[in-house]
Amino acid sequence: MPTLSITLLGAGTIGASWAALFLSKGANVIVFDPNETALVMAKEQVIAAWHDLLTLNPMIAELPWDRLHLTTNMRKACDGPDWVQENAPDRLVLKQELLVQAETYLPIDTPIASSTTALLATDIQN
Repeated sequence: MPTLSITLLGAGTIGASWAALFLSKGANVIVFDPNETALVMAKEQVIAAWHDLLTLNPMIAELPWDRLHLTTNMRKACDGPDWVQENAPDRLVLKQELLVQAETYLPIDTPIASSTTALLATDIQN
C-alpha cells in the first residue's frame, strides 16, 4: 500500500495535532503556514501531541521526523497530496483566501477538509 501524502494548511495547535495523528498512521505530512515562527512552534506542538498519542497507543514508534516537512511555500505544500486538511483560524475570509490560494496549485480532484468550529462548509467554499 502506498504511503499517503497529507498537506496541512495552518501550523497552529490544531494543525500540529493533525500532523502528529497523520504521522502516527504512517503518512507523509507537509505543513504550510505563511508564518515561519508558527512553523518553528509547530515542532514543539507536534512533540506534545505525539506524547499524548503515545499515552493512547504505546505501540507507535518514535516520532518520524523524516516524514514531516514544514514550509512557507504554498506551491511546494500543494504538490500532489492525497488529502488536504485546512486548519486556519475560524475567520471566514482568511479560510476562503487560503483555499483559493491552495486550489491554484492543487490537482482538481484533491479532497480538502476543514477544521472549523463555527463556520459552515458552504460559506467557506464560496
